[in-house]
Amino acid sequence: MEQNGLHFERSRIRAVTVRAEQLVDADRVAEQISLDRGGENVRRAEAAVDRANRRFGPGTVRPAALAGRRIT
Repeated sequence: MEQNGLHFERSRIRAVTVRAEQLVDADRVAEQISLDRGGENVRRAEAAVDRANRRFGPGTVRPAALAGRRIT
């Protein structure tokens, strides 16, 4: 029989519950926490791309495959 670290046979975690109290607006905290670190990284990257495009013009940041080759 298959066992996991909790010593239950073939057990599966089906849900995780989080309770939050005394919440405040995000603009009133030093850092907004996230349970989805990957999603948070994507949002930060998108914000950086938006800032670069505002500063240097549309299309400043794009996939490397779409960038032109440098002639040396």
